[in-house]
Amino acid sequence: MTGLELCIDARAAHGLNSLATCSAFMDQVVQVAGMTELERFQIELPNEMQAGPGVSITCVIIESHIALHTWPERNALMFNLVSCKPFNTRPIMGLLVDTFRATLVTHHEIERTI
Repeated sequence: MTGLELCIDARAAHGLNSLATCSAFMDQVVQVAGMTELERFQIELPNEMQAGPGVSITCVIIESHIALHTWPERNALMFNLVSCKPFNTRPIMGLLVDTFRATLVTHHEIERTI
């Protein structure tokens, strides 16, 4: 059995201190990827740079997990989706770029053997 891991790092991103924006993004990722969410943990994390709080969200899905972490003071985010169910990475990457207006984006797709 194999799985897929999508890792995205983005810089020059915006809206990173909005828990509502980040949570809505995660809702859309679950839907676009065709996953089934079981539980979600989300928190606004304070920072000392006065750019607003960072956000961390982890979704436990039947297929594995999805995580988003933001650093508004660096205009950066990290996104990770791991699944034993195949999914199309392109719509998720497009959603991330559109939602956060990110211009410097790198990604890795890693096939996992289970």
